[in-house]
Amino acid sequence: MSIEKFKPLHNYNVNSAERIKKNLDIPVIVVGGIRRLTDIENIIEMREIDFASMCRPFIIEPNIVDKFQERKAIESKCIDCAFCLLGVGTRKLKCYFGKIER
Repeated sequence: MSIEKFKPLHNYNVNSAERIKKNLDIPVIVVGGIRRLTDIENIIEMREIDFASMCRPFIIEPNIVDKFQERKAIESKCIDCAFCLLGVGTRKLKCYFGKIER
């Protein structure tokens, strides 16, 4: 028996945000699986969505925006394992991938 490897979803709210933006005259922010600089640029420039938001990438790399601006990184190190959620409420919020503490 083999277990299928989890494959994260990326940019999963972008299409909905694009439809919402076409019907509103206020800024629209999209969040959901955004991990790559090229995706952020595409969302803002091509899809005409006002802002792209990230959460988990900041947990593993608090300075990810600086890295993107300086072109020192083009993609977050976050692999969407959700291990950061293991500590919510009881431990420090951080990436726990490969470092589960007892």
